[in-house]
Order: sequence, then structure tokens, then C-alpha cells
Amino acid sequence: MILVSQSEQDTRRYGRAMAKILRGGEILALQGELGAGKTVFIRGLCQGLKIKGRVKSPTFNIFNLYHKPLSSSASLIKTVCHLDAYRFKDKKEFLACGAEEFFNQSQVVFVIEWAEKVKSFLNGYKVIWIKFSYGKKPNERQLTISDP
Repeated sequence: MILVSQSEQDTRRYGRAMAKILRGGEILALQGELGAGKTVFIRGLCQGLKIKGRVKSPTFNIFNLYHKPLSSSASLIKTVCHLDAYRFKDKKEFLACGAEEFFNQSQVVFVIEWAEKVKSFLNGYKVIWIKFSYGKKPNERQLTISDP
């Protein structure tokens, strides 16, 4: 499926729409150049899951967790794990961050930015790949979604 975004608002809206179809346990593998809209999409995803607070790229932390307030019952998903794989050099670094313990948990959606860097580690998991590309206009982005 290919979606075209004309603005950051569109990209956030696509993230909110994705939140409505997730059931928990999914891994969203995001690919795309710097500034292509990956973090903006995740902000929309978290909004759609009723997660409060600031969502920011984990470039320096590597790994952020966003939790839904206990009072919220909009879905069974309670946590979004947000990983930035840009700086990983090998499987040892990936495993050292502890991210894999959150894979396949029914109350978790796991989102990986720069997922192409850890693609070989995702074999055997249910992964939805989303590629972000620049469009023809300055604010235009193309999101290509492939479900396994």
C-alpha cells in the first residue's frame, strides 16, 4: 500500500490510523532518510494509542518507552517501544540494548527507526515494513507499507 502525505499533519494522521488497526505484538520497521517523517509518524501512532507526553527520536538514547496512562482503555496496547537502530554496528550491540525482550508482547507495539540496519535480526517476527520517501513537492512524503 502506498500513501502520499502532503504535510506533517497528514503523516501524523497516518500514524493515528495505523494505531487503530494494531492489536499488539507487532513490530513496525521504518526506513527512510533523515527528515523523511519517521518520528512524525510515531507521534501520530502514539496519539492514536492515547499515549500522553512528548515523543522524540531516540537518536541519543537509542531506546525510548512510551506508556499509556493506566486509566486509558482505548486498546489493549499499553506501551510503545521506540528504537533508533542507526548507530548499531552488529547484532551484539542490538542485543545489548535489551530491546528484544519487548518483541511479541501482546500489550506492546515495537517501532524501529532505521530498521534496515537490523533487518536480519527481525527474521521470524511479525514485521510491518514502512518506507518513507521524499515526494516531488517540499513537504510531500510517500509511505510504502508492506505487511508480511
